[in-house]
Amino acid sequence: MRHMDQSQRDRIQVLKKDGYSNRKIARVLWVSHRTIDKELTRNSVCWVYTSTKAQHKAYVRRKMCKKQMKKIRDNDEMEQYIRARLKDDWSPDEIAHTWNGEHTIKISTPTIYKYIDSRYGYWLHEHLYTQRPKKRRRKGKGKREIIKQRVMIDARPEIIGLRKEFWHYEVDLIMWKQWTKACLLVLIEMTTRYKIVYVLASKHAHLVEEKLHEAIKEYGIRSMTFDNGSEFAGHLNLWIATYFCYPHSPRQKPQVERGNKNIRWYYPKWTNFQRTTQEEIDIVLKKINMRPMKCLDYQSPYTLFHEKLLFRVATLGV
Repeated sequence: MRHMDQSQRDRIQVLKKDGYSNRKIARVLWVSHRTIDKELTRNSVCWVYTSTKAQHKAYVRRKMCKKQMKKIRDNDEMEQYIRARLKDDWSPDEIAHTWNGEHTIKISTPTIYKYIDSRYGYWLHEHLYTQRPKKRRRKGKGKREIIKQRVMIDARPEIIGLRKEFWHYEVDLIMWKQWTKACLLVLIEMTTRYKIVYVLASKHAHLVEEKLHEAIKEYGIRSMTFDNGSEFAGHLNLWIATYFCYPHSPRQKPQVERGNKNIRWYYPKWTNFQRTTQEEIDIVLKKINMRPMKCLDYQSPYTLFHEKLLFRVATLGV
C-alpha cells in the first residue's frame, strides 16, 4: 500500500461524507481501491474516518516501526545473532523466542520480519520459508489400484492421534521431476517430530517395503500411517500396525506434510534425486532436526527423540 499524505486524507474524508464508495474514491485519487480499503480500515477511529486522526495514527505507526528497527540496528549482538540464526534456516519466531529466553532486551517476531524486509536484511529473504510453488491441476491417470486389507485411520487408537505415545510414525514419499524415478521416503515420529529420510531409486513397493523394514528394526517402530499411494501396497508384510488416510486428505497426517515442506525447501521442484546421495540428505536432515520447534516448547526434535530412545533402553532394554 502506498503512503497517503494529509491532503489525500482530507479528500477521502470529504468524499466519504458525500457518499462515495471506496472504488469511486480510488478513481478520484488515482490509486488502487485496496489502498482506500486499507486506509479506512487501519486509520478509522470507532468506525469513523477523520483525516487529522488518520494522519496521526499513521505517523505514530511509522514512528514505532522505525523505533523497532532502531532496536536491532543499535544492538550489534542482536543483529549478528539474528543474521546467524537466519543463515541456519531458523524462522523469525524461533529466533525471537530463543533470544528472549537468554537476554533481557526483548525482540518480537514481527520486528524481525520488518528487519528482513528492510534494506538492512533484504538479502536474508532466501532463508525464509515464504515462496511456495503454485498448485496446478493434475491430469487424471485412470483408475487407481486399491490397496488390499487397509485399516483406515478411524480405527487407529486415540492415543496415537493425540501424540502421547512414542514409537508411532507418519510416512510419505517426496517426488519432484516427473521424468526421473528417484524419490525420498520420509518418516516422522509423531511425538518428537523427528524426521528420518531415505533416498530410493524408485517408488516401487518392494523398495519402499525394504527400507521400512530397515527403519522398523533400527527404531523399534510400532505403527505407521500412510496415504493411499501404491508404493505402500506391501504394508501387510511389515508385521506392525498400519493405518491409511482417506483419499485426498493430507490433513490426516499433518506432521509428515509439514516435514515434507521443510525438506522441499532444501530440495526445490527442479531437484533430480538421482543425483542426491544419502550422505547429502543426512547432512540436511541433521540441520532440520536440530532446529527448535514452537510446538515442542522450542526444543529440538533431535534432543527429544534421543531422550526417548535412552529412556526406552533404560526401561525396556531395547
